[in-house]
Amino acid sequence: MLRWDKPDQLDTIPGATGPFKYIIYRSDEAFGMRLKRIDSLDNLDDTTYFDSNLNTKEIQYSYEVALYNDTPGDRFRIGIPQLASSIFLDLEPADNQVKINIEKNTPWLDNEYVIYRLNNLTSEFDSIAYTTNRTYVDTKLNNGSSYCYKVKSLGTYKVDNIEHPTINWSHENCQIPEDYQRPCPPSLNVRSACDSIVNILSWNNPNLTCADDVIAYKIYYTKNSELGLDSLIRIDGAENTYFEHYPEESMGGCYAVAAIDSFENESEFSYVQCVDNCSYYELPNVFSPNNDGVNDKFVADNPLDYVKRVDMRIFNRWGEQIFQTNNPLIEWDGKAEKTDQLVSPGVYYYICDVWEPRISGLEVRNIVGFIYVYTSESDGEFNNE
Repeated sequence: MLRWDKPDQLDTIPGATGPFKYIIYRSDEAFGMRLKRIDSLDNLDDTTYFDSNLNTKEIQYSYEVALYNDTPGDRFRIGIPQLASSIFLDLEPADNQVKINIEKNTPWLDNEYVIYRLNNLTSEFDSIAYTTNRTYVDTKLNNGSSYCYKVKSLGTYKVDNIEHPTINWSHENCQIPEDYQRPCPPSLNVRSACDSIVNILSWNNPNLTCADDVIAYKIYYTKNSELGLDSLIRIDGAENTYFEHYPEESMGGCYAVAAIDSFENESEFSYVQCVDNCSYYELPNVFSPNNDGVNDKFVADNPLDYVKRVDMRIFNRWGEQIFQTNNPLIEWDGKAEKTDQLVSPGVYYYICDVWEPRISGLEVRNIVGFIYVYTSESDGEFNNE
């Protein structure tokens, strides 16, 4: 409903002999940017107007009422109409509460707002609070229940230094409080148990510090620090703050944990923790290719086949290459590649480039060392081809 005061002193306006007409304009937003004529009234005493069939729940409307001298051949607007919007309630649900945002655009000053809430027992709106602010938070509500509100504004409109009281009502709007607030993130710690080929994650329970309804956690992981984190596993139970991860391709990786509350709100990630301190690939320093079924081949230790590529070169004491392979397991049987004969017992030198998976991608690690070759004929004496 729109209401305005009847204009007076029209006889002091040159040429305003009447008849007179009110032209009513409406815009579907608060600032009159899309004003359109919706109706007109010919009776100066008719100072109310009912605008119906509107979507007041989702749209805020603004209006202008312009007065025209409607004399045939001498039609003109009298004065400058002022824009005023309806009071619009934007309701924000939260955990056991609803925040009421009062939105308006008016030429008068509102001094106070009366907040009304629907009483489901009486089907009447009860006043529950007064505020001078344009926001109000209704607390101690039940999540999942619907609450309906309307607001009455009390203000003054000054004309020629005379203040006129104003009373305006908002539309009625309803909202259901829900817990949309994220819980606080846990603090994560990650360490690698290289011998056991496992990364151990532990974190704190936010319910003991900064939250009250965490029920689960999500672990996020990536094997490459330049890629995004992917969901790894969900762990139910706020008390379960420990997880062992056995990576499939590399011990190196980056992790984060997020807390999940009873409304499935997920916290932000914890600080991302990266580990990459395990050396997977090791070479023995002795073997005995004597066909006794024990240690007959020179074989690398490559847990879970993490390393997929190497460049292994073995030399005698004169610097001659006697064996080369790209096989990550090496599997040298002690024979020289040129003669296919078993090498003499002795000490041999090797250079091995190993392409290891790291959190930054494949990195080459250079390994150098000596191999002691024993045979049944050596008796501890080495010739070194």
